[in-house]
Amino acid sequence: MQARIATFENRDVSMADELIGLVRSRVASGDAIPGADRHLLLLDPKNGAALGMTFFDTEDDLLAAGPAFEALDAEIPEAVRGRRIAFRSWEVALDELGDGLLAARTGSVDAPSWRVVELVYLVREQIATEAAELDGWRGAVLLVDRASGETRTITFWESDDALRRSEVREAQLRIRVAAEIGASVTRVDRYAVAVDSVPTAV
Repeated sequence: MQARIATFENRDVSMADELIGLVRSRVASGDAIPGADRHLLLLDPKNGAALGMTFFDTEDDLLAAGPAFEALDAEIPEAVRGRRIAFRSWEVALDELGDGLLAARTGSVDAPSWRVVELVYLVREQIATEAAELDGWRGAVLLVDRASGETRTITFWESDDALRRSEVREAQLRIRVAAEIGASVTRVDRYAVAVDSVPTAV
């Protein structure tokens, strides 16, 4: 499985409802992004940041969707969606999502490229397994770039309160895994899950 992650900044936070409505209507129409399996829109309600996440079965499906992403960006005003500052493709090494996703935490870890396989194993066997025992856990996604060693873990929670209560324990797990393979935790961010949709054809 592949994922495309687009990062936005300087979004007008007062227009969040309009952005959510536009994305949901396009996904519900069934023709927002051809070939997509799932869409997630994560919003930081304070600083105007946003992540648009779209999942595909294959890399070919992801590449073929390029024009549709450009058309969607052109359709949604920049003041509403924010300024797109980056987008990249990832391999999805773990995809275990339940229902009721309302809050998310992203953690970026840089590992030696030759230890990515070990990192994937540790995340699956330790972080995902142990974190799943925490109250409010709703699943996780692990994104990897095997060439560079960059990884991104996204954990999902039933509420912002559950996310905050899990902060210390998840940080301990992340640091432990990074230490075992000589990796470094480079960034941690928190978001509200604004859209979680599977495309439906009309």
